[in-house]
Amino acid sequence: MKKVLITVKATTATLNIGIGFRPDVVRVLNRTDLTGLYWNRDDITNRFGVTRAGAGDLAQAADAAHGLIVYAGGDKMTAASTTYLVKSEADQRAVDVAAGSKVTQFTIDTAANKTGHFNIDVVGATIGLGSKIYFDGDSAEYTITALTAGQGADSDEVTLDKSPGSGTKSVSRITSRWAYTGAASGKVIPEGFTLGASATVNDTDSDVLEIEAEQL
Repeated sequence: MKKVLITVKATTATLNIGIGFRPDVVRVLNRTDLTGLYWNRDDITNRFGVTRAGAGDLAQAADAAHGLIVYAGGDKMTAASTTYLVKSEADQRAVDVAAGSKVTQFTIDTAANKTGHFNIDVVGATIGLGSKIYFDGDSAEYTITALTAGQGADSDEVTLDKSPGSGTKSVSRITSRWAYTGAASGKVIPEGFTLGASATVNDTDSDVLEIEAEQL
């Protein structure tokens, strides 16, 4: 049995998500508008999945563009992609900032609220809600629970799930808020599944998609 629970950004474009196996069951929750998509390999009647509207109504996904299909993988990227997604492992400290800048420090401002600030503002494209932060000399993992795009450098603009203590901390790594992001040029995409551009859960750019996929 294989299973992943991931977050990706909705784009209104067809997404090929290379999770490394062909799933038997996929559940997609759009955290932003609370729509959903459920797909089961053995459900021939609803072969592209069952959609759930924000009001809770269920409907058959009409075709692959409105639902989900298995992706065989094997495509090699000739350029960086935004629609072929692979596991995101790159440190974001120098990525989601102005050119030539880097997040190097985090200072606690209000320990009781678990809030503080970085040494610079972040763009907000990859560093944000859900990003993991690691500090030098601290084995704990911290998660950003609130951060507005284009902010971060002023007092109390960054909220963590727990306080790392008082003072200024040296930041050793920050992960992307998205578990899977666009593949780099030359990357061969693993097998996984394809989420249609017109799927209810994928019809608004930048919505947060929580995806659970299993191979039974």
